[in-house]
Amino acid sequence: MRPRSDPKRRSRLFRAFERAVLGFGMTIVAFFIERRLIKAIKKGHVEAAPRTAAGGQEAEGVLPPAEGELSASAHQVGHQPHG
Repeated sequence: MRPRSDPKRRSRLFRAFERAVLGFGMTIVAFFIERRLIKAIKKGHVEAAPRTAAGGQEAEGVLPPAEGELSASAHQVGHQPHG
């Protein structure tokens, strides 16, 4: 067995235990958040969020480039050396 060079290095078992505890805690939190969300949806207090990412550009008349199109022409970019 090789000597440890870093005294603060955690053992494999400790890391596995730590991840298990964190995973369990996150599962509990997610369970309660999901439960509250389902209750709110059933009561009708939650509406779908607006699509702000696409909505901001469409509102100003600027559309993202179609698939396969370049967003800038060669004249706008200028010379870029390779390497």
